Amino acid sequence: MEASKVSGTGVGVPYCAGYNYLYIKANGDVCCWCGGGERLVLGSLLSGSIQDFVSDVVNGPLQRRIRKAFLKGSAPFDECRVCELFSGNVPLDAWSELSDTDTCRVRGLGLLQVEPSFLCTLDCPMCVRKGERSAVQKPPYVLPVEVFQRLVADLAVHTMPVREFSFCGRGEPFLNPHLLDLVRWVKDRLDTRVTIITNGNFDFDSRIVTSGLDRIEISWDGATPGSYRKYRINGNFDQVVRLTAEISRYKRANTLSRPWLVLKYILFSWNDSLEELHGLVEMADALEVDEILFVCTDTLGRSRRHSPESIRNLLSGDLVRDRAHFPKVRTLQAKSALGLGRFLYGWRLILDSALDSLKIEGWFLDSQETERMRAGKIYLDGEALGGLRPNLPSWDLVRRHHCEAVWSVDPCIRFEGRLPLQLLKEDSKAVSLRIRTTENRVLHLGGRDIARAEIP
Repeated sequence: MEASKVSGTGVGVPYCAGYNYLYIKANGDVCCWCGGGERLVLGSLLSGSIQDFVSDVVNGPLQRRIRKAFLKGSAPFDECRVCELFSGNVPLDAWSELSDTDTCRVRGLGLLQVEPSFLCTLDCPMCVRKGERSAVQKPPYVLPVEVFQRLVADLAVHTMPVREFSFCGRGEPFLNPHLLDLVRWVKDRLDTRVTIITNGNFDFDSRIVTSGLDRIEISWDGATPGSYRKYRINGNFDQVVRLTAEISRYKRANTLSRPWLVLKYILFSWNDSLEELHGLVEMADALEVDEILFVCTDTLGRSRRHSPESIRNLLSGDLVRDRAHFPKVRTLQAKSALGLGRFLYGWRLILDSALDSLKIEGWFLDSQETERMRAGKIYLDGEALGGLRPNLPSWDLVRRHHCEAVWSVDPCIRFEGRLPLQLLKEDSKAVSLRIRTTENRVLHLGGRDIARAEIP
Protein backbone atom coordinates (compact mmCIF):
# COMPACT_ATOMS: atom_id res chain seq x y z
CA MET A 1 0.00 0.00 0.00
CA GLU A 2 1.34 3.45 -0.85
CA ALA A 3 2.55 5.42 2.16
CA SER A 4 0.82 8.52 0.86
CA LYS A 5 -2.53 6.69 0.84
CA VAL A 6 -2.09 5.39 4.36
CA SER A 7 -1.13 8.84 5.68
CA GLY A 8 -4.65 10.13 5.06
CA THR A 9 -5.87 8.06 8.01
CA GLY A 10 -3.95 10.29 10.37
CA VAL A 11 -2.28 7.25 11.96
CA GLY A 12 0.92 8.10 13.83
CA VAL A 13 3.93 5.80 14.08
CA PRO A 14 7.41 5.94 15.64
CA TYR A 15 9.64 7.85 13.30
CA CYS A 16 13.33 8.22 12.58
CA ALA A 17 14.25 11.38 10.71
CA GLY A 18 17.18 9.45 9.31
CA TYR A 19 15.14 6.69 7.67
CA ASN A 20 16.59 7.85 4.37
CA TYR A 21 19.87 9.23 5.73
CA LEU A 22 23.13 7.28 5.81
CA TYR A 23 26.60 8.00 7.15
CA ILE A 24 29.76 6.59 5.52
CA LYS A 25 32.82 6.65 7.75
CA ALA A 26 36.37 7.03 6.46
CA ASN A 27 36.99 3.33 7.16
CA GLY A 28 34.03 2.33 4.98
CA ASP A 29 31.60 1.56 7.81
CA VAL A 30 27.98 2.41 6.94
CA CYS A 31 26.03 3.76 9.93
CA CYS A 32 22.50 5.00 10.56
CA TRP A 33 23.62 8.60 10.73
CA CYS A 34 25.95 10.89 12.62
CA GLY A 35 25.08 11.22 16.33
CA GLY A 36 23.52 8.39 18.30
CA GLY A 37 23.01 6.34 15.13
CA GLU A 38 26.68 6.15 14.22
CA ARG A 39 27.17 3.53 16.94
CA LEU A 40 25.05 1.16 14.83
CA VAL A 41 27.19 -0.18 11.99
CA LEU A 42 24.96 -1.50 9.21
CA GLY A 43 27.76 -2.87 7.04
CA SER A 44 31.17 -2.10 5.60
CA LEU A 45 32.09 -0.98 2.10
CA LEU A 46 35.52 -2.56 2.63
CA SER A 47 34.36 -5.98 3.81
CA GLY A 48 33.35 -7.35 0.41
CA SER A 49 29.85 -8.16 1.68
CA ILE A 50 28.38 -5.09 -0.06
CA GLN A 51 28.31 -5.63 -3.80
CA ASP A 52 25.84 -2.88 -4.64
CA PHE A 53 25.32 0.11 -2.33
CA VAL A 54 21.68 0.64 -3.29
CA SER A 55 20.50 -2.97 -3.35
CA ASP A 56 22.55 -4.18 -0.38
CA VAL A 57 22.44 -1.14 1.88
CA VAL A 58 19.97 1.65 1.01
CA ASN A 59 17.21 -0.82 0.20
CA GLY A 60 18.90 -3.87 1.65
CA PRO A 61 17.28 -6.34 4.09
CA LEU A 62 18.52 -4.62 7.25
CA GLN A 63 17.40 -1.11 6.28
CA ARG A 64 13.98 -2.39 5.21
CA ARG A 65 13.64 -4.34 8.47
CA ILE A 66 14.43 -1.17 10.43
CA ARG A 67 11.79 0.83 8.54
CA LYS A 68 9.21 -1.93 8.95
CA ALA A 69 9.80 -2.01 12.70
CA PHE A 70 9.06 1.71 12.94
CA LEU A 71 5.93 1.38 10.83
CA LYS A 72 4.70 -1.44 13.08
CA GLY A 73 5.10 0.77 16.13
CA SER A 74 8.37 -0.41 17.64
CA ALA A 75 11.96 0.84 17.76
CA PRO A 76 14.32 -1.66 16.07
CA PHE A 77 17.21 -1.01 18.49
CA ASP A 78 17.50 0.12 22.10
CA GLU A 79 19.66 3.02 20.91
CA CYS A 80 16.77 4.39 18.85
CA ARG A 81 14.81 5.57 21.88
CA VAL A 82 17.65 7.78 23.09
CA CYS A 83 18.74 8.96 19.64
CA GLU A 84 18.17 12.61 18.72
CA LEU A 85 16.44 11.64 15.46
CA PHE A 86 13.74 9.51 17.09
CA SER A 87 10.14 10.74 17.43
CA GLY A 88 7.37 8.77 19.10
CA ASN A 89 4.23 9.51 17.09
CA VAL A 90 4.43 11.09 13.64
CA PRO A 91 1.94 10.96 10.70
CA LEU A 92 2.91 8.57 7.94
CA ASP A 93 3.18 11.35 5.37
CA ALA A 94 6.50 12.23 7.04
CA TRP A 95 7.83 9.12 5.28
CA SER A 96 7.65 10.90 1.93
CA GLU A 97 10.51 8.99 0.29
CA LEU A 98 9.06 5.58 1.13
CA SER A 99 7.93 3.83 -2.04
CA ASP A 100 5.39 1.69 -0.18
CA THR A 101 4.79 0.26 3.27
CA ASP A 102 5.07 -3.37 2.17
CA THR A 103 8.63 -3.47 0.85
CA CYS A 104 9.83 -0.36 2.76
CA ARG A 105 12.18 0.63 -0.03
CA VAL A 106 12.97 4.31 -0.49
CA ARG A 107 12.87 6.25 -3.75
CA GLY A 108 15.86 8.36 -2.81
CA LEU A 109 18.17 9.52 -0.03
CA GLY A 110 17.62 12.78 1.77
CA LEU A 111 21.23 12.96 2.99
CA LEU A 112 24.38 10.95 2.43
CA GLN A 113 27.00 12.08 4.91
CA VAL A 114 30.53 11.05 3.96
CA GLU A 115 33.51 11.29 6.30
CA PRO A 116 36.50 11.88 3.97
CA SER A 117 39.00 11.76 6.85
CA PHE A 118 38.98 10.69 10.48
CA LEU A 119 42.23 12.61 11.04
CA CYS A 120 42.30 16.05 12.64
CA THR A 121 44.95 18.50 13.81
CA LEU A 122 42.58 20.07 16.34
CA ASP A 123 41.55 18.62 19.70
CA CYS A 124 38.04 19.97 20.27
CA PRO A 125 36.62 18.81 23.63
CA MET A 126 33.25 17.59 22.37
CA CYS A 127 34.75 15.66 19.46
CA VAL A 128 36.90 12.52 19.57
CA ARG A 129 40.08 13.51 21.41
CA LYS A 130 43.37 13.05 19.62
CA GLY A 131 44.67 10.50 22.10
CA GLU A 132 41.55 8.33 21.76
CA ARG A 133 41.10 8.23 17.99
CA SER A 134 42.83 4.91 17.36
CA ALA A 135 40.67 3.25 20.05
CA VAL A 136 37.39 4.73 18.79
CA GLN A 137 37.58 3.86 15.10
CA LYS A 138 39.56 1.27 13.18
CA PRO A 139 41.61 2.27 10.10
CA PRO A 140 41.83 3.33 7.35
CA TYR A 141 41.50 6.92 8.51
CA VAL A 142 41.25 8.40 5.01
CA LEU A 143 38.40 7.23 2.77
CA PRO A 144 39.83 5.34 -0.23
CA VAL A 145 39.02 7.06 -3.53
CA GLU A 146 37.98 3.83 -5.23
CA VAL A 147 35.43 3.08 -2.47
CA PHE A 148 33.79 6.46 -2.95
CA GLN A 149 33.80 6.14 -6.74
CA ARG A 150 32.11 2.74 -6.55
CA LEU A 151 29.45 4.13 -4.19
CA VAL A 152 28.66 7.01 -6.58
CA ALA A 153 28.60 4.62 -9.54
CA ASP A 154 26.01 2.41 -7.81
CA LEU A 155 23.79 5.42 -7.12
CA ALA A 156 24.11 6.54 -10.75
CA VAL A 157 23.26 3.09 -12.16
CA HIS A 158 20.09 2.94 -10.05
CA THR A 159 19.31 6.61 -10.84
CA MET A 160 18.70 7.05 -7.12
CA PRO A 161 18.40 10.73 -6.23
CA VAL A 162 20.40 12.07 -3.30
CA ARG A 163 19.21 15.44 -2.07
CA GLU A 164 22.54 16.28 -0.43
CA PHE A 165 26.08 14.90 -0.19
CA SER A 166 27.61 16.28 3.01
CA PHE A 167 31.36 15.86 3.48
CA CYS A 168 31.91 15.97 7.24
CA GLY A 169 32.39 13.66 10.20
CA ARG A 170 34.66 13.23 13.20
CA GLY A 171 37.73 14.39 11.29
CA GLU A 172 38.75 17.32 9.11
CA PRO A 173 37.56 16.70 5.52
CA PHE A 174 40.47 18.58 3.93
CA LEU A 175 42.99 16.16 5.47
CA ASN A 176 41.88 13.81 2.70
CA PRO A 177 44.18 15.01 -0.12
CA HIS A 178 41.60 13.93 -2.73
CA LEU A 179 38.62 15.75 -1.20
CA LEU A 180 38.07 18.25 -4.00
CA ASP A 181 38.48 15.48 -6.58
CA LEU A 182 35.66 13.62 -4.77
CA VAL A 183 33.50 16.75 -4.97
CA ARG A 184 34.11 17.04 -8.70
CA TRP A 185 33.49 13.31 -9.19
CA VAL A 186 30.04 13.36 -7.61
CA LYS A 187 29.01 16.66 -9.25
CA ASP A 188 29.88 15.26 -12.69
CA ARG A 189 27.74 12.14 -12.16
CA LEU A 190 24.80 13.03 -9.92
CA ASP A 191 22.34 15.88 -9.77
CA THR A 192 22.86 16.64 -6.08
CA ARG A 193 23.85 19.36 -3.67
CA VAL A 194 27.37 18.98 -2.24
CA THR A 195 28.40 20.60 1.03
CA ILE A 196 31.50 20.62 3.27
CA ILE A 197 31.85 21.50 6.96
CA THR A 198 35.46 22.36 7.84
CA ASN A 199 37.52 23.84 10.66
CA GLY A 200 39.29 26.04 8.11
CA ASN A 201 42.81 25.48 9.42
CA PHE A 202 44.52 25.16 6.03
CA ASP A 203 45.64 27.27 3.08
CA PHE A 204 43.33 28.45 0.32
CA ASP A 205 43.00 26.36 -2.85
CA SER A 206 41.11 27.84 -5.80
CA ARG A 207 39.48 24.45 -6.42
CA ILE A 208 37.37 25.06 -3.29
CA VAL A 209 35.50 27.49 -5.51
CA THR A 210 35.86 25.81 -8.91
CA SER A 211 35.20 22.14 -7.98
CA GLY A 212 31.40 22.52 -8.12
CA LEU A 213 30.95 22.71 -4.36
CA ASP A 214 27.57 24.23 -3.45
CA ARG A 215 28.13 25.22 0.18
CA ILE A 216 31.05 25.43 2.61
CA GLU A 217 30.58 25.99 6.34
CA ILE A 218 33.69 27.24 8.14
CA SER A 219 33.67 26.78 11.91
CA TRP A 220 34.63 29.98 13.70
CA ASP A 221 33.11 29.53 17.20
CA GLY A 222 34.67 32.75 18.42
CA ALA A 223 35.11 36.34 17.26
CA THR A 224 38.48 36.73 18.97
CA PRO A 225 41.53 34.44 19.16
CA GLY A 226 40.93 33.95 22.89
CA SER A 227 37.32 32.79 22.70
CA TYR A 228 38.07 30.72 19.57
CA ARG A 229 40.85 28.71 21.26
CA LYS A 230 38.70 27.69 24.23
CA TYR A 231 36.91 25.17 22.03
CA ARG A 232 39.03 24.91 18.87
CA ILE A 233 42.10 23.68 20.74
CA ASN A 234 45.27 23.82 18.56
CA GLY A 235 43.36 25.91 16.01
CA ASN A 236 44.64 29.13 14.40
CA PHE A 237 42.01 31.87 14.38
CA ASP A 238 43.96 34.11 12.01
CA GLN A 239 44.22 31.29 9.49
CA VAL A 240 40.47 30.67 9.65
CA VAL A 241 39.78 34.37 9.01
CA ARG A 242 42.31 34.40 6.17
CA LEU A 243 40.77 31.35 4.46
CA THR A 244 37.28 32.85 4.75
CA ALA A 245 38.53 36.10 3.21
CA GLU A 246 40.33 34.38 0.32
CA ILE A 247 37.32 32.27 -0.64
CA SER A 248 35.14 35.38 -0.64
CA ARG A 249 37.71 37.39 -2.60
CA TYR A 250 38.10 34.68 -5.27
CA LYS A 251 34.33 34.41 -5.70
CA ARG A 252 33.95 38.16 -6.16
CA ALA A 253 36.91 38.44 -8.53
CA ASN A 254 35.38 35.77 -10.76
CA THR A 255 31.73 36.84 -10.26
CA LEU A 256 30.77 33.43 -8.87
CA SER A 257 27.84 32.71 -6.58
CA ARG A 258 29.02 29.28 -5.40
CA PRO A 259 30.01 27.90 -3.04
CA TRP A 260 27.66 29.61 -0.61
CA LEU A 261 30.07 30.80 2.09
CA VAL A 262 28.85 30.20 5.65
CA LEU A 263 30.45 31.36 8.87
CA LYS A 264 29.36 28.74 11.42
CA TYR A 265 29.28 29.79 15.06
CA ILE A 266 28.51 27.39 17.92
CA LEU A 267 27.19 29.31 20.91
CA PHE A 268 29.02 28.58 24.16
CA SER A 269 28.93 30.29 27.55
CA TRP A 270 32.17 32.15 26.77
CA ASN A 271 31.40 33.45 23.26
CA ASP A 272 27.73 34.44 23.51
CA SER A 273 27.86 38.03 24.79
CA LEU A 274 26.08 40.65 22.74
CA GLU A 275 29.37 42.51 22.34
CA GLU A 276 31.14 39.49 20.84
CA LEU A 277 28.23 38.55 18.60
CA HIS A 278 27.98 42.09 17.27
CA GLY A 279 31.72 42.05 16.56
CA LEU A 280 31.26 38.78 14.69
CA VAL A 281 28.56 40.26 12.46
CA GLU A 282 30.79 43.23 11.68
CA MET A 283 33.69 40.94 10.70
CA ALA A 284 31.42 38.76 8.56
CA ASP A 285 30.08 41.78 6.75
CA ALA A 286 33.60 43.06 6.06
CA LEU A 287 34.54 39.64 4.66
CA GLU A 288 31.34 39.53 2.58
CA VAL A 289 30.31 36.05 3.63
CA ASP A 290 26.93 34.82 2.44
CA GLU A 291 25.58 33.59 5.75
CA ILE A 292 26.20 33.46 9.47
CA LEU A 293 24.84 30.28 11.05
CA PHE A 294 24.44 30.43 14.82
CA VAL A 295 24.26 26.95 16.35
CA CYS A 296 22.65 26.26 19.73
CA THR A 297 24.10 22.98 20.90
CA ASP A 298 23.10 20.52 23.62
CA THR A 299 26.62 19.71 24.77
CA LEU A 300 28.70 20.75 27.76
CA GLY A 301 29.64 24.40 27.92
CA ARG A 302 26.61 25.34 25.86
CA SER A 303 25.20 28.84 25.97
CA ARG A 304 22.45 29.10 28.55
CA ARG A 305 21.74 32.64 27.47
CA HIS A 306 20.54 31.87 23.96
CA SER A 307 18.16 29.59 22.12
CA PRO A 308 17.37 29.62 18.40
CA GLU A 309 14.35 31.78 19.22
CA SER A 310 16.32 34.32 21.25
CA ILE A 311 19.00 34.53 18.56
CA ARG A 312 16.34 35.15 15.91
CA ASN A 313 15.00 37.96 18.07
CA LEU A 314 18.48 39.42 18.34
CA LEU A 315 18.93 39.20 14.58
CA SER A 316 15.89 41.39 14.13
CA GLY A 317 16.78 43.68 17.03
CA ASP A 318 19.82 44.48 19.13
CA LEU A 319 22.38 42.35 17.29
CA VAL A 320 21.72 43.87 13.88
CA ARG A 321 20.51 47.23 15.07
CA ASP A 322 20.15 48.61 11.59
CA ARG A 323 20.08 45.86 8.94
CA ALA A 324 21.22 48.43 6.37
CA HIS A 325 24.57 48.54 8.17
CA PHE A 326 25.24 44.96 7.11
CA PRO A 327 24.14 44.72 3.47
CA LYS A 328 26.72 42.12 2.42
CA VAL A 329 25.75 39.33 4.81
CA ARG A 330 22.77 37.94 2.94
CA THR A 331 21.42 35.52 5.52
CA LEU A 332 21.58 35.21 9.30
CA GLN A 333 20.15 32.03 10.76
CA ALA A 334 19.96 30.10 14.01
CA LYS A 335 19.33 26.41 14.57
CA SER A 336 19.63 23.66 17.14
CA ALA A 337 22.38 21.11 16.68
CA LEU A 338 22.28 17.44 17.54
CA GLY A 339 25.85 17.40 18.72
CA LEU A 340 27.13 14.07 19.95
CA GLY A 341 23.88 13.36 21.70
CA ARG A 342 22.46 13.90 25.13
CA PHE A 343 24.44 11.11 26.79
CA LEU A 344 28.21 11.59 26.71
CA TYR A 345 30.79 9.01 27.65
CA GLY A 346 34.31 7.79 27.13
CA TRP A 347 36.04 4.59 28.15
CA ARG A 348 39.15 2.59 27.53
CA LEU A 349 40.32 -1.03 27.75
CA ILE A 350 43.60 -1.68 29.59
CA LEU A 351 45.61 -4.91 29.82
CA ASP A 352 46.54 -5.33 33.50
CA SER A 353 49.15 -8.10 33.53
CA ALA A 354 49.70 -7.81 37.28
CA LEU A 355 46.11 -8.86 38.00
CA ASP A 356 45.68 -11.06 34.89
CA SER A 357 42.69 -9.06 33.74
CA LEU A 358 41.34 -6.54 31.28
CA LYS A 359 40.53 -3.33 33.12
CA ILE A 360 37.73 -1.06 31.95
CA GLU A 361 37.68 2.54 33.10
CA GLY A 362 35.52 5.36 31.83
CA TRP A 363 33.00 8.07 32.56
CA PHE A 364 29.38 8.87 31.78
CA LEU A 365 27.46 12.14 31.79
CA ASP A 366 23.99 13.30 30.84
CA SER A 367 24.50 16.73 29.24
CA GLN A 368 21.00 17.74 30.38
CA GLU A 369 22.05 16.91 33.95
CA THR A 370 18.90 14.98 34.87
CA GLU A 371 20.03 11.32 34.82
CA ARG A 372 22.84 9.32 36.37
CA MET A 373 24.30 5.88 35.86
CA ARG A 374 22.64 3.18 37.96
CA ALA A 375 24.53 0.04 36.86
CA GLY A 376 26.46 -1.43 33.98
CA LYS A 377 27.46 -4.70 32.35
CA ILE A 378 30.54 -5.92 30.50
CA TYR A 379 30.04 -8.10 27.42
CA LEU A 380 32.63 -10.35 25.78
CA ASP A 381 31.66 -11.01 22.16
CA GLY A 382 28.02 -10.36 23.08
CA GLU A 383 27.93 -12.47 26.25
CA ALA A 384 27.44 -10.71 29.59
CA LEU A 385 30.35 -11.67 31.85
CA GLY A 386 30.83 -8.89 34.35
CA GLY A 387 29.57 -5.70 35.93
CA LEU A 388 30.62 -2.06 36.06
CA ARG A 389 30.94 -0.23 39.35
CA PRO A 390 29.89 3.43 39.31
CA ASN A 391 32.09 5.35 41.74
CA LEU A 392 31.60 8.71 43.36
CA PRO A 393 31.34 11.63 40.92
CA SER A 394 34.79 12.38 39.59
CA TRP A 395 35.97 15.21 37.37
CA ASP A 396 39.47 13.98 36.55
CA LEU A 397 38.59 11.58 33.71
CA VAL A 398 36.44 14.16 31.97
CA ARG A 399 39.30 16.65 32.05
CA ARG A 400 41.80 14.08 30.87
CA HIS A 401 39.77 12.38 28.14
CA HIS A 402 37.10 14.66 26.84
CA CYS A 403 36.31 18.09 28.28
CA GLU A 404 38.19 21.20 29.28
CA ALA A 405 38.29 22.54 32.83
CA VAL A 406 36.98 25.88 31.56
CA TRP A 407 33.50 24.38 31.65
CA SER A 408 31.69 24.70 34.93
CA VAL A 409 29.36 21.69 35.02
CA ASP A 410 28.38 18.99 37.46
CA PRO A 411 30.96 16.18 37.75
CA CYS A 412 30.57 13.05 35.71
CA ILE A 413 30.09 9.51 36.97
CA ARG A 414 33.23 7.45 36.81
CA PHE A 415 32.98 3.69 36.36
CA GLU A 416 35.37 0.76 36.49
CA GLY A 417 35.26 -2.97 35.83
CA ARG A 418 37.49 -5.99 35.28
CA LEU A 419 37.34 -9.04 33.06
CA PRO A 420 39.66 -11.92 34.15
CA LEU A 421 41.90 -13.11 31.33
CA GLN A 422 40.90 -16.73 31.96
CA LEU A 423 37.43 -15.91 30.64
CA LEU A 424 38.90 -15.06 27.24
CA LYS A 425 38.89 -17.70 24.53
CA GLU A 426 41.35 -18.01 21.66
CA ASP A 427 38.85 -16.43 19.28
CA SER A 428 37.64 -13.68 21.65
CA LYS A 429 37.56 -10.39 19.78
CA ALA A 430 35.79 -7.50 21.48
CA VAL A 431 34.56 -6.10 24.78
CA SER A 432 31.42 -3.95 24.80
CA LEU A 433 29.52 -2.10 27.53
CA ARG A 434 25.92 -1.30 28.40
CA ILE A 435 24.71 0.87 31.24
CA ARG A 436 21.33 1.48 32.83
CA THR A 437 20.42 5.00 33.91
CA THR A 438 18.37 6.19 36.87
CA GLU A 439 15.44 6.60 34.46
CA ASN A 440 15.81 2.93 33.45
CA ARG A 441 17.24 3.62 29.99
CA VAL A 442 19.66 1.04 28.57
CA LEU A 443 22.51 2.66 26.66
CA HIS A 444 25.08 0.88 24.50
CA LEU A 445 28.56 2.37 24.87
CA GLY A 446 30.09 0.59 21.90
CA GLY A 447 32.94 -1.90 21.78
CA ARG A 448 36.73 -2.09 21.87
CA ASP A 449 38.94 -4.64 20.11
CA ILE A 450 40.81 -6.77 22.65
CA ALA A 451 43.87 -6.80 20.40
CA ARG A 452 44.01 -2.99 20.70
CA ALA A 453 43.84 -2.86 24.52
CA GLU A 454 46.20 -0.33 26.06
CA ILE A 455 49.34 -1.63 27.79
CA PRO A 456 50.41 0.63 30.69
